[in-house]
Amino acid sequence: MNKGLKNPKGSYLFLFLLEEDLRFKTKGGKEFYLPEGVYIYVGSAFGKGGVKTRIERHLKKSKKLHWHIDYVTTHKGFRFLTCIPFYGKRWECKLANFIRKLNIFQPVKGFGCSDCHCESHLFYIAKKPLEGDY
Repeated sequence: MNKGLKNPKGSYLFLFLLEEDLRFKTKGGKEFYLPEGVYIYVGSAFGKGGVKTRIERHLKKSKKLHWHIDYVTTHKGFRFLTCIPFYGKRWECKLANFIRKLNIFQPVKGFGCSDCHCESHLFYIAKKPLEGDY
């Protein structure tokens, strides 16, 4: 079997819920405040292991804090909702800019985009849904 088919590389949308507000400072000194609610994060995985391995890493509670999203996924109030993969191409910035242009989600300025020119790769969707709404 072709390894590329087993763990394909690509971009992804990662939806999650924060059950409580989160404020953190990265090792690089950048500060973020995320109110409780539903978020969509746009990422990519073109290294070894592809999208599946990257999502599995996001879901681990214990890991080295490397990316901005790691500070969120290790937080006690983090709850994974779903992931939508886009295999094969580097669509991360195109997806982030598409979401930004919709003007219905609030970008978290500077989040997850330190290696590109995007405004953000994280968007606040809505306040925390009521129990049973998801």
